[in-house]
Amino acid sequence: MVVSTLRKSFSLLTFVLLSFVSQSQCFTDALRFNRSQQQFATLPPNLASSLTADFTIEAWIYPTSNLSFLQSESIVSLGNNSDDFMTLALFSGNNSPVFSLDVNGTEDDIITNKKVTINTWHQIAVVSLGGTATLYLDGTAIGSTTLSNTPSALGGGSGTTDDWLGKSEFASDPTFSGYMDEFRISDDARYTSNYTPPLSPFTPDGNTTDLYHFNDGSGQTITDASGNGNNGVLGATTAVESTDPTWQPCATLPIFLTGFSAVLQNNIVHLQWTAYKDVEPGSFAIQRSTDGKNFTTIGTVETNEPEGSYNYSFDDEHPSNGNNFYRLLIIDQGSADKYSNILLVTLNNAVLFNVFPTVANSSITVELANAAKLTMIDARGATIKQFNLSQSQVIDISYLAKGFYFLINKETGQVARFIKN
Repeated sequence: MVVSTLRKSFSLLTFVLLSFVSQSQCFTDALRFNRSQQQFATLPPNLASSLTADFTIEAWIYPTSNLSFLQSESIVSLGNNSDDFMTLALFSGNNSPVFSLDVNGTEDDIITNKKVTINTWHQIAVVSLGGTATLYLDGTAIGSTTLSNTPSALGGGSGTTDDWLGKSEFASDPTFSGYMDEFRISDDARYTSNYTPPLSPFTPDGNTTDLYHFNDGSGQTITDASGNGNNGVLGATTAVESTDPTWQPCATLPIFLTGFSAVLQNNIVHLQWTAYKDVEPGSFAIQRSTDGKNFTTIGTVETNEPEGSYNYSFDDEHPSNGNNFYRLLIIDQGSADKYSNILLVTLNNAVLFNVFPTVANSSITVELANAAKLTMIDARGATIKQFNLSQSQVIDISYLAKGFYFLINKETGQVARFIKN
């Protein structure tokens, strides 16, 4: 896929608040895709044939792993080959939503830098109205483009042969990793502005061309609830294969984290999060680090409530001077332990260095008030390089992978963030 650049400016932060919010949504059953088994589902051919200037493709997804740099995992791909396809996918290290329509080599893309957090339910949709396509994440528009062609033009107007859930036309792309629920294709524009993601299963109407609730529970067939008979199959054929995704009752899904935030008030860090849990007991281990790499558990919150969505909180009354990185270790009976995203709170307000530009391709300038020893880390907390600077200096970042990076003065606790494009 062609990757365009979306720029977003970030100023120097001496206090950082990072959070994410999504709907927690799994209705009756979901379909689970295991990337290690290269699992995917096959849909009938020609699903794009009726889609012209107005259409909507949408699904609830719960990704369970982050992608590597420049990797892409398709949620859905309708096409014939790598020069003739339409895909709704997640891209690169941020799992950023993307949409591409490539008709015989003429490609239009919506590439975003919006982060899709793992182990969290999200509703994703692409909507075309009069040939202007808009990409939505959790009901919020995050990008748009004007389409040169319509999906019905794929295959020279003869349709598509490779219609897949969780698989791409590009052999090097990994398959989708996670859960999927309520996948729908419509031949009209369902949403024309920001919206509240639906909180109940879709019901078919005259504009529904394909609708999969994934409520079959067993067997190889994915039933099309639109009434159009476009049933799919697990894997490549009706035979049982290792590439078959599996049926997953929502009642036995693990704890879903749906919001996590940190606020500093009067030198106390207030952590709050929302989670949807199943009937099994579990717990959250609150972990803190001063370097973003080595974490220590500072408290535990038990979850013994009945199934449902609940708010939780924890106060760190003794944060360290400087940087405090926080994450949650989610412990749930019957499923693998997993971690939340990482939040950073900095207590020191002294501004002793500055970084510009905050979005750069080849180099950044570090402007110093005094000599300093700085450490560069990536978004996962891994140390990239250390610098002993006696004066302001231009630093080469051309070798870095695209993504978010931090420069940290560990002596003062100051943090500056920049984006490598």
